[in-house]
Amino acid sequence: MTNKVAILFNPSSGKGRSVRERKRIEKILNVNANGIEFDWFVSESEGHLKELAAETVGQYPVVVGVGGDTTFNIVAREIINCCHHPAPVMGMIGTGSSNDIVRALGIAKIENACKAIIRGNTGKMDVGCLKMQIKRNGDEYEESLVFLGTLSVGLGAAVNRYVEQFHQHHRVLSRVIPLNITQLGAGLMGISHSFSAKKLPIKTEIQYTNPADGVSIKKEIGFSLLVILNTPFYANGFKLGKNGGLFDGMLDCCVIYTHSFMDTLRMGMKVRRGVFAHITDGKNRVEFFHSPLFKIFSKEPVDIQVDGDIIEGVEALEVTVMPGKLEVLM
Repeated sequence: MTNKVAILFNPSSGKGRSVRERKRIEKILNVNANGIEFDWFVSESEGHLKELAAETVGQYPVVVGVGGDTTFNIVAREIINCCHHPAPVMGMIGTGSSNDIVRALGIAKIENACKAIIRGNTGKMDVGCLKMQIKRNGDEYEESLVFLGTLSVGLGAAVNRYVEQFHQHHRVLSRVIPLNITQLGAGLMGISHSFSAKKLPIKTEIQYTNPADGVSIKKEIGFSLLVILNTPFYANGFKLGKNGGLFDGMLDCCVIYTHSFMDTLRMGMKVRRGVFAHITDGKNRVEFFHSPLFKIFSKEPVDIQVDGDIIEGVEALEVTVMPGKLEVLM
């Protein structure tokens, strides 16, 4: 096995941000290398990135993903599933549109992420494990995967889909206007559309384990957004997690009950300001739960979003946490 560091570079992340940042990343790494050598691998597609990750985890002691949450999850899944011992250490340089995973690690800035690779300090972060029952096109089957950041139901998936469609239909606009502005504008339009199209609230049953006494709690809920978090951050910096985040061996769940676009906007502003007690504003409210296990059951199939990727037709899901499963540079 080589002593070099593998850099898996995803040029499509962040709607082209990766490409714009590559020279700066190379410069920071090379100037501060301190004898470390880097092998760069540039992906041509998501499938190609998976192939590169599978190849490098068995050949390099450190594998670094340059991209967004999808890139990080692809690399992490290969490391977690690899049969090599010890498994490679993972590094992350965030060039995506939200960067909530690297934000939770304290390396959201590219300079800090690069210097973390040079320093070599590591921590063992928790990883979420998702099991799903899916009904799609008349077929029913089970599927499972691991994830690093967050899972959401309701506005999360709906707004993500709306934003992606906006970028596809307005490619020129997306190139000339800063990404954070187009993301915000399209996101607000997506929230408005979800309410006007009567897609909300979503009604499900939630079941979770009380960490204090191990008792299983079950309740019916109807919400506009439900987020299960391994990382404290969601949707480009909204801190919805109340507790220790990536290193506490637990998951957080934030449930937002709102009834209109304006209600959601006002509630979002309160959450953005860091109000973490149970928030009540008339008929609108936010609740927080903390548990190593969450189960969601829906009478009608729902779409969920897992670190930016949408999975359609989910009837039931179970989310657990694998404490300290992935060693990361930080």
